[in-house]
Amino acid sequence: MLTGQTGKLPGKHLLVKALLFILPALVLFNPSLLASQQINPKNVLVLSSTRSTSPVAYQWDRGIRSVFKVGPSDRIVIDIEYLDSARFNDDRYVQLLRDLYRHKYSNSKPDLIIPVYNQAFDFVLRYEPAFFTGVPVVFGAVERHFVESRSLGPNITGILSANTYKDTLDLALNLHPDTLRVAVVAGAGSYGRSYYTAARKVFRLYEDRIDFTYLTGLPMEELLEKVANLPVQTLVMYLPLLEDGAGKKFDAPESLSQISRASNAPVYGFWDVLLGHGIVGGYLNSFEEQGKMVAELGVRILNGEKPADIPIIQAPKFQNMFDWRQLKRWSISEHRLPPGSIVQFKEFTLWDRYKGRIMGVIALIVFQALIILYLLHQHRIRRRAEQALDERLQFETLIA
Repeated sequence: MLTGQTGKLPGKHLLVKALLFILPALVLFNPSLLASQQINPKNVLVLSSTRSTSPVAYQWDRGIRSVFKVGPSDRIVIDIEYLDSARFNDDRYVQLLRDLYRHKYSNSKPDLIIPVYNQAFDFVLRYEPAFFTGVPVVFGAVERHFVESRSLGPNITGILSANTYKDTLDLALNLHPDTLRVAVVAGAGSYGRSYYTAARKVFRLYEDRIDFTYLTGLPMEELLEKVANLPVQTLVMYLPLLEDGAGKKFDAPESLSQISRASNAPVYGFWDVLLGHGIVGGYLNSFEEQGKMVAELGVRILNGEKPADIPIIQAPKFQNMFDWRQLKRWSISEHRLPPGSIVQFKEFTLWDRYKGRIMGVIALIVFQALIILYLLHQHRIRRRAEQALDERLQFETLIA
């Protein structure tokens, strides 16, 4: 009996081996099974209120992409749509955008939407039922009052905008303690009014000791004339001027450059994208950092976390930053800047650039000089000894 049973075992082993060979082959050469194993890419739609050529758009884009490159294991496909709301915001234009995006995305919904600024967020809220229903939303740089005035669904979270109006004004007043007046520059249009309204709420707290003048909604030529003739002991606070009173459009760095060149008073700002275009500095917000923060929330959602479980947060304030050229222009010593301040665009002298090498060469020359002096000193001692020896020999010769 035992012999009969053991005789059947080789057949079973052959069957098992055959199955182990055949099953992987079936999986390997079955396209449908292969397709089921492939990872579907995650599609992220970024709706920016700006235009594509704006420096602000570039910073947001860089911040968002830097996170998604090292984010979820799934492949990420990022589409960016620019509303260009500062230049075009009439109803017909918005309807055309609605029709375009409905055509593009109604049958291929994104896995995540990131609206940047109030206008893009408003667009998503308005047309979400049409073609964005149920898609998770992570907004960025949207004002608190704008969010609080809306009813948000459980699929929405994000980061509120943070302003540094108070921090920057305090900083400027500390650097210019004799200031009596502040001129606030702001543009026309919805963007200009929004920045102006938010800033004025903060600046009202200072009106008992500072005289504020609001240069808002003026044609650029008139504005330049006014900032060129400001009274002494005046500071300028620049709010993004994207449209002047004559309807002319600008990028913020473009309008700032003109204003700073014309101004007879130091100009301060609130965003790091403006540094290098005419502001002395300020306690500056970073759009790139905010882009990273928004994308990090997006990664959590793409990894399975629910937006309703992620609270809406306030963007942090950032860094004291200054333009070295403007510090020199207005005779502001770097020693008076707050500790930890970042100074950019510093023009280094030959001494600044090659200080280490120069000190090394000087040290080498001094060392060589000391060696030479030592050798000369030893030479003099040896000569004296030789002279003394010669005199002694001569004396001994005379005695002998």
